[in-house]
Amino acid sequence: MNERKPPPPGIAPPHAAGLTLVVEDGMKTAHARHAGAVIGIGMLLLLLLNAQGLYNWASRLPANPLSEAVFAISQFWLDLMDKLGLTDAMTALRNFFEFLRNL
Repeated sequence: MNERKPPPPGIAPPHAAGLTLVVEDGMKTAHARHAGAVIGIGMLLLLLLNAQGLYNWASRLPANPLSEAVFAISQFWLDLMDKLGLTDAMTALRNFFEFLRNL
């Protein structure tokens, strides 16, 4: 009969979360704090490099006092990032990915 092996320490059994967990021998799983750090770094990079996207999003919000404040902040942020030259970096990055997509 085929016996089930218990999961390694620190890994919840798949049935505990209602998920099927596939981990091959020798593979390691990442901890949730690592995922949080990656998400935080990604958000910081987007905030720094994609000020135009933030501005575009804020300009499409429905009109109310809160959205007007968000729009004013996004406009200030776009102007600041433009002065620092970071909007040029995002434009160059977009052009590079567009070039790769067209290969």
